[in-house]
This record gives sequence, C-alpha cells and structure tokens, in this order.
Amino acid sequence: MGSSSSSSSSSSSSSSSSSSRGGLVLYTSLWQAILLGLGLQHRSVESLSEELNNLAIGQILGIFNQLIRQIQTVSQAVPLVVL
Repeated sequence: MGSSSSSSSSSSSSSSSSSSRGGLVLYTSLWQAILLGLGLQHRSVESLSEELNNLAIGQILGIFNQLIRQIQTVSQAVPLVVL
C-alpha cells in the first residue's frame, strides 16, 4: 500500500511540471499516457481513469484540454513553408 500512495503522489506532482524550450514541449508520463490512451488507442475516459489509479474523469479531461491547447500553440509558432 505504501508504494501505491507514493507513486500516486509522484504522478500528481509531476503532472504539473512541463517545459517548453524553443518549440520543444516535454510531457510528463501522465500526460503521455492520456495522449496515447485517448488519441492513439481510442480508449474511453472511464477505462483510462481505471488504468490511471482511478484518476478523476474531470482531471483527465482537463489535462487533455491543456495538452491540446499547448500543441496548438506550438504548432501555430511553426512557420508555414510553401514549396
């Protein structure tokens, strides 16, 4: 039980840290799991919540919204090259 509480607290603290350096966006493992689960694996938010130690569905959707906004900001900063 002690290891599950320490892992959930470390994922909570790491979920708030991200870094952007010159268009390079570094994502935490929690953010990567949400992007992969919802985007590539087409999993439901409920099944993803169970997989992520019963993380609240509202938190998952909030993090996903934040990620999409960051991706949009970074992609708008990339200049369009017409050949």
